[in-house]
Amino acid sequence: MTCSVPMAIASPMSGSTPPPPKRGLCGTWKRDMEKTDIGSMNLAFTAMKLGKFQKLAALKLIDGLEIDYSTQSNTNTKGEEEVKLRYLTKLPGITMEERYKRGHNLEARRRDQRKGHQYGKVEELGRHEMKLAIWWEGELPGKVTEHFAVTSDGGLDVNAVFYVGGEKICIRQHYQPIDQYD
Repeated sequence: MTCSVPMAIASPMSGSTPPPPKRGLCGTWKRDMEKTDIGSMNLAFTAMKLGKFQKLAALKLIDGLEIDYSTQSNTNTKGEEEVKLRYLTKLPGITMEERYKRGHNLEARRRDQRKGHQYGKVEELGRHEMKLAIWWEGELPGKVTEHFAVTSDGGLDVNAVFYVGGEKICIRQHYQPIDQYD
């Protein structure tokens, strides 16, 4: 299967990219199921050997995404950028949150809720694009690279290259903005 996640965020100074969108990554996004590749998501769920409830939750209950990033400064960190992703569900009060820092591996609970550790870091971060590298160990170890990019029409594409169980799966999700803050 041929798929890729951009390796570098295009520089607006290069002249080869269209003008950037007006809105940035930060804000709340609602998943657009009509523009999301459900087939590739199902392939990933099968590769991960997810149960029916987990598949249902990922497809039907996760409704959106909130992205926020800021520069954290204290005595131990010198202007480190931290990204917070909050996956929103249709169930009031139920969310899943992940935090990442640029260039630093942070440990979290695995997305599939299996035993073992998940690690992730922000590899690239800009106002309109971000690339995350996430990997996990334990049962069914694997990795995924996710590229978030605001589209010219103000939507958000999340393209992922997923490796698990010897398989490579490309996933594309699309989101529409609910609100904005930068």
